[in-house]
Amino acid sequence: RTLSEDKIQAFDCGVDQYMTKPFSLPELLSRVRNLLDKRRRHLDRRTVRPTEDIVRFSDVAVDFGRFELRHREEVHPLTTREQELLRYFLENDGVVLSRARLQSEVWKDSADISSRSIDNFVMRLRRMIEDDPSSPRHLLSVRGTGYRFVREPVTDSATVET
Repeated sequence: RTLSEDKIQAFDCGVDQYMTKPFSLPELLSRVRNLLDKRRRHLDRRTVRPTEDIVRFSDVAVDFGRFELRHREEVHPLTTREQELLRYFLENDGVVLSRARLQSEVWKDSADISSRSIDNFVMRLRRMIEDDPSSPRHLLSVRGTGYRFVREPVTDSATVET
């Protein structure tokens, strides 16, 4: 295995940072400060928008304060990255989002993320929010581009691109 493969596997599993040995102490401290700043901004954002701590759509409830997603009676814990991605989809309901845009907006600090890693995160979210992940109604693929989140899907016999 190569270092690149190790990094990709780690990012696929949801890590925010990856450092190899030997590493410099100043770099480590800088990364820790960066993560603490992000966490503080996240907490500040929560105090500004308390009504959005729990978001509901269809039979899904997302509790951003607890990092949990409830679909019907199942409770799924969310990683930080899953939560950030889901929040971004919710904020851009109905908008086609390219993988490049998702990478720049959700994975800001991780330039090494591959489009396949983004696809894996989307599949994990689909398993949590969709009744049938192989035939999604909320988190749709847009061929050759990326994804589109639909908060309230059409329930009649209209064909939806998956």
